[in-house]
Amino acid sequence: MTAQQMWERYCTQSNTDINTPYEAWAYGAAPDNLLALTILGTKTGTASAYELYALDPDEPVPQVGDYSVILDSREQAQCIIVTTKTAVLPFEEVDALHAASEGEGDRSLAYWRRVHEDFFTKELAEYNLCFSNRTPVLCERFQVVYSLYQVSHLTEKEAKEVCSWRYSDIYSVYNYPSWEECMRLGWSITNETKRQQEFFAVTCEGQFLALFRIMDRGDHVELGVGMKPEYCGQGNGRMLTELALAKIEELYGQIPVQLLVRTFNTRAIACYEKVGFEIVSECSSPETGPLYQMRLER
Repeated sequence: MTAQQMWERYCTQSNTDINTPYEAWAYGAAPDNLLALTILGTKTGTASAYELYALDPDEPVPQVGDYSVILDSREQAQCIIVTTKTAVLPFEEVDALHAASEGEGDRSLAYWRRVHEDFFTKELAEYNLCFSNRTPVLCERFQVVYSLYQVSHLTEKEAKEVCSWRYSDIYSVYNYPSWEECMRLGWSITNETKRQQEFFAVTCEGQFLALFRIMDRGDHVELGVGMKPEYCGQGNGRMLTELALAKIEELYGQIPVQLLVRTFNTRAIACYEKVGFEIVSECSSPETGPLYQMRLER
């Protein structure tokens, strides 16, 4: 979806004047990860080097009430935010509250300073400017007003629907038993407590798209992902995986993440590799066949 298409859809649904100006942009560092954190509501703030706005007359200084269409790394529109607060502060005066609002890493001020000092130093150097603790920083706060994707705990209704999904050909190994059989076998997806702790549903434009499961293993988190058959192969996998990783970051911080994927599933493997997973080992069992274990260090 283009930025203009998303903007027109939002204006129609919200009764906003379609001629209201907006900017379309992607985050400069880790665009898909920060986009996912924004969609989840974990990230409600951002910061930029204030000096650079004076160097680009086509880049207006953000103001309260400004709209932005946020793009992913493929320049596809994914959500719309509105700026709710701005302040220009020396780098050393940015506080812990703003650092937490940016939703990154462990959300601490120390983490924010370390990451942004490196980012601003490199960015300013491109314009022959030097970074210092007095470098002015534009701090923004915002809220999401429209998003293609939504993430919530998996409901029983959605869990029952998952049991009805039917994949074809070699992918039929991903088919669940019936809901009644899952109940009889005591599968976690049928347990309300487990669903609230570990299972999440992803909707796209209001339609149930996929689920993911997050399992705490102490020194790492295990991730499981499943997508509704008719949505497979349509480019949704990257955003689904980013949303799952953003939820893990929100709940557990930057902990390593592992997953298992069948060796024949080259489409899924390629998707996981694009977000940073690496194959670390191979295993097999009569029930699953050959599997790759993939790991993402955070």
